[in-house]
This record gives sequence, C-alpha cells and structure tokens, in this order.
Amino acid sequence: MQMSIVLAKQVLVMFALVGVGYAMFRAHKISMEGNRVIGNVLIYLSLPAVIIKSFMVERTPGHAFALVLGTAVALVLLVLAAVVARVVCGRDAIGNFAGTFSNPSFFGIPL
Repeated sequence: MQMSIVLAKQVLVMFALVGVGYAMFRAHKISMEGNRVIGNVLIYLSLPAVIIKSFMVERTPGHAFALVLGTAVALVLLVLAAVVARVVCGRDAIGNFAGTFSNPSFFGIPL
C-alpha cells in the first residue's frame, strides 16, 4: 500500500511538471529552441545521472541476482518485440525499428 502512495505522489509531481512546461510554452516563455535545449539537458545530463544513481546500492547477492534477472528479462522482451514488429510491419524497416525500440522507458525513469 505504501508503495502505491509513493508511486501516486511521483506521478502527480510528474504531471505537475508537465503542466508547468505546457503553460510556459503556451505563454511563449519557452520557445521551440528553448524546448530543444531543455530536452538535450535532460537526455545528456539528467538521464545518465539518474541511471548511475540507481546503480549506487550496496552490493549483495540479492541485488546481483536482480541485476542479472532484469537484464535477461529485458533481452527476452527486446527479442520478442523485434519478432512481433517483424510480423506486424513486414519488411518496413522504420516500422520494425519503431516497434522494437519504443520509448516508454523515458516516461518511467522519473518514477
């Protein structure tokens, strides 16, 4: 139950940030160029910092197993996504790439 409350709070914070960004853009306080710069800061600075911070935990056998298991599951799901994209999109290279490497992870990382 406590995890649900933490998750709900994080989602609310994320929607509040999205709302502020939308309002600033609509009020012409952020231009398209500024939007691109903010996106670059997020991709090249914030995202790697969050990923590195997430791995800064005490090394235990449980954590090592979780890392290996998570990597294996991610690999299996990537292969499955590639197969499904190939079946659905046929020989369309762009469709296959988009179906295989979708980007819902960027939405989930702030959580």
